[in-house]
Amino acid sequence: MSVRSRELTPRTGYEREAEHRLGTKSAASAANLCGLFFIGLYLVAASWLFGGVVLWTKLILLAISIIAFLAAMAPAPNRAERRSAASRTRASLRRLVSFPPFWFGLLLFSYVFLQWLNPAWTLIVEDGKWWLTNEGLTPRPNWPSSIQIAPEHGGVGDFLVRFGSVWLIVCAGWILIRTRRSLLSLLIVFAINSFFVAVVAIIQEMQQPDKVLWLYPWKGNDFSGPFFYRNHGGAFFYLSMSVSFGLALYFQRGRNLIRQRSSPGPVFVIFGLVNAGATVASGSRAGWIFGAAILALYLLLATGIWLRKRQWRGGLAGAIIVAGSILILTGSIVASQQSEYLEYHFARFLQIPAELERSGRTIGNEASLQMIEDVKVFGYGADSYEFAFAFYMKDYPELVRTHRRSGSTRTNWVQAHNDPLQMAVELGIVGASILALSPLFFLVLFLLRFLRFREETILWLVSVLLLFAHSFVDLIFMSTVLLALFAFLLLSIERSLFFEKPNNDLQKTS
Repeated sequence: MSVRSRELTPRTGYEREAEHRLGTKSAASAANLCGLFFIGLYLVAASWLFGGVVLWTKLILLAISIIAFLAAMAPAPNRAERRSAASRTRASLRRLVSFPPFWFGLLLFSYVFLQWLNPAWTLIVEDGKWWLTNEGLTPRPNWPSSIQIAPEHGGVGDFLVRFGSVWLIVCAGWILIRTRRSLLSLLIVFAINSFFVAVVAIIQEMQQPDKVLWLYPWKGNDFSGPFFYRNHGGAFFYLSMSVSFGLALYFQRGRNLIRQRSSPGPVFVIFGLVNAGATVASGSRAGWIFGAAILALYLLLATGIWLRKRQWRGGLAGAIIVAGSILILTGSIVASQQSEYLEYHFARFLQIPAELERSGRTIGNEASLQMIEDVKVFGYGADSYEFAFAFYMKDYPELVRTHRRSGSTRTNWVQAHNDPLQMAVELGIVGASILALSPLFFLVLFLLRFLRFREETILWLVSVLLLFAHSFVDLIFMSTVLLALFAFLLLSIERSLFFEKPNNDLQKTS
């Protein structure tokens, strides 16, 4: 048969079906790529938008998360047959309803919504002053209640925006991250972005500007890079260290010295080291401690891979280079700082034992425990700690100061500096227990897949646990980016363990 006659031959049913399947698959792939793009955009934008602390940044992140979720659920466009297009949505919906954190999130938001519908107090703000009143309010007794607060000042609306965007991103990730390549792509995008954030933070710390990112004025001069609060910056950078070093471990473990002479692993080592430098420059004491722990664990795991795979050629030299790079990078950052800066931050570091005995945080924890006792079951309402503390100011004069001119009293205690305690105050035992269900779900999965842990997942899990420990001494989860990283790393560990075969399967295939 000639070429011309073959072109004129009508297509068979099998050919039309094959073309139809190919079109459906390509359309679905485009939708998946769109959803993955917006998940990556969310992680990138959250770091540059000042950590997602102020309301307008949270609203931008919420919009991105909604688009990512809709892309994950949207039908693949296919004009030939609408049923096949809808089948992708049904598959995504089945996958979504099989994800327990999806239901835990719905339960939490329903609980918070009940608080919203039953206000017990109203926040009045006029001319920079605020007070609470209960005039005209008849809250239901023995029912979840809240303080009516405008979203720009906090309250239920702010809570729903912050947690809602993270919830949508994690649900979209659960639907879309179906292959290791998808997971690695998102983690690589985040690692590259964190490198640039770290470079900006180091440069900014050297120059000591009076505005965040040289553009945005912020009170306190306690910022680090794009973060208003240097402890948020320190936490972001040691998490970024974990992601970068985890990728380096993954590529190091998969490297074959005979077939593959080059590997992207060293690039991610450099990214991790720059983030280590940013952690040092941030001045966060918890960042220094946890960053050093992540760095030491990485060196231990990397050495274990070198020994197990007998990568002697270049392995010892690589270890020396890494150690030397750490010393040079740390020394250059330290040398770039003024002596007053070093004395101040190291003095703060040495004051940790005294602060643990009797400091503002310790007294604040006592106040938080008293607040929990008064509203043990349902709490004061989501994101209301700052204003609910006004009921207890007289009992804790150490946390209150008097303005010299006006004589008015102000509280220095804006947040609890202990996220679990603060969540218990705001949501009560009932709401805090619902909030804890999602992390517990992932921890149970990790225990069930314990034998599938590899070096990078060990490092990521340790970093998540360190961030959770950090939340006991700081307001970590008030930052949207840190809340999102906590949730996304839990999902990444679960996905990575899912993609790994059990050890016995690996032995059969090796």
